[in-house]
Amino acid sequence: MGLRTVAGLNSERSMLGNRRRLFIGVFFTLLMVVVVTLTVLAEINQTAQTVSGFSVVKPIGAGTSVTLDNVRQVQVKSSTDFAVLQSSPVGQLATHPLAPGDLIRADDVTNAERTSQVAVSLSTAPGVGTGDTIDIYTVVGKKMLLLAKHVPVVGSGIIQVPAADVPYWLAIGASGQSLLAAKVSDQVSPNTPLIDNDTALSQLSGIPAAQISGGAASASTTSTPSPSPGQ
Repeated sequence: MGLRTVAGLNSERSMLGNRRRLFIGVFFTLLMVVVVTLTVLAEINQTAQTVSGFSVVKPIGAGTSVTLDNVRQVQVKSSTDFAVLQSSPVGQLATHPLAPGDLIRADDVTNAERTSQVAVSLSTAPGVGTGDTIDIYTVVGKKMLLLAKHVPVVGSGIIQVPAADVPYWLAIGASGQSLLAAKVSDQVSPNTPLIDNDTALSQLSGIPAAQISGGAASASTTSTPSPSPGQ
């Protein structure tokens, strides 16, 4: 009986040892499965946090058309500080010079069908030429008005502007209004009505025409000499 008891105890211990080893094996197997699953989920999540964008590969001048030769599609993390343009910019025009490596944003390009080129007489600093971007100002009375920002220069004395603004630029040019340019580093319908200078200045500057014409009228009244007593 004593020998059988000892043999029985040894058998039970062996079985317990086998169960423990089996349990440990299953535990580590499940642990590995969990680790692999988490790794895969992390990679999927990382992929899900990227969006398609477009990177510049060749310099693009202001007013120049974006082509397949000067941009390429890339994957960009959605956590970037600014919103990249996800739709294709090919065929659109650059609103300002773009350098290789730049990620294109929505305000970096404009639809070519909504812009037009206008010849204007500008007083510019030396070195301003085709491909540059400028801000355009004018002086009315003693006021300096900012008419347009980040305007692409596409030729000598030729700027690219929204098609809707073309009549105003033509009206200003016809009036002889002086335009000053500071460097920054559609066609007109034949039935378009004539626009007076104050209206054009108002539309481009955002200042009510009454304020502009009122200022000019005051200046004119002030400069009119009073009649002499003998007259």
